[in-house]
Formats: sequence, structure tokens, C-alpha cells
Amino acid sequence: MNSSRSSYPFGEVEREKQRLKCDESKLGTTAQGGGIYFEPPENHKGNVARSLFYFAVRYQSKIDSIQEDYLRDWHVNDPPDEEEKRRNDEIFKVQGNRNPFIDHPSWVELIADF
Repeated sequence: MNSSRSSYPFGEVEREKQRLKCDESKLGTTAQGGGIYFEPPENHKGNVARSLFYFAVRYQSKIDSIQEDYLRDWHVNDPPDEEEKRRNDEIFKVQGNRNPFIDHPSWVELIADF
């Protein structure tokens, strides 16, 4: 799926451009238009959002406003589950760092613009 996603931004696809190997993911245009977007499976959307929020803060990268709106919704609608928390713990054991948005989901609200 990584190669299908390529570098397309994340969003909620209204019209699919092509069928993907994973029926739960989509590639196509959003209701807002503006190009091609990739939509991950429902049960993974919050994970994607928190990962991108972490990368934005850690590496001082910018998330475009359209994508950020989707990510914020996904973060709220798909809160961290036990699997995501366990993965965060395992990453900490190996790398010594954690994703704070998994440990403290409310911190997303403290950041006005990723």
C-alpha cells in the first residue's frame, strides 16, 4: 500500500481514481477537490493522524490545511487503541522516544496549526 499511496496527501476520497489491493483504502479525489488523496482504512485513520502530528512536531514539517482538517477528525473519531499504545511502548524500548499524541491525545487540541 505504501507504493500505491506514494506521496499523495491523506484525505477522505469521494471518487476513486483506481482500485487498490486493499479494499479498505482508497485513492482519488475528495469533496474539496484539489488533487489526488489517499484514504487509509477506518480503523487506521487515527494512527495515521497521530503519526503525522508527531512527525510535524519532531521534524518541524508542515501539514497542509486540507490534510490537517481530515487528520484532526480522524484523531478524534479513532482514538488510540490498545494495539497503538502497545506499539508506542515497544518503539520506546528500542528507540527511547514516544509519540506524545498517543499518550496524551488532548495535546492535539493545544496546537493550532501543524
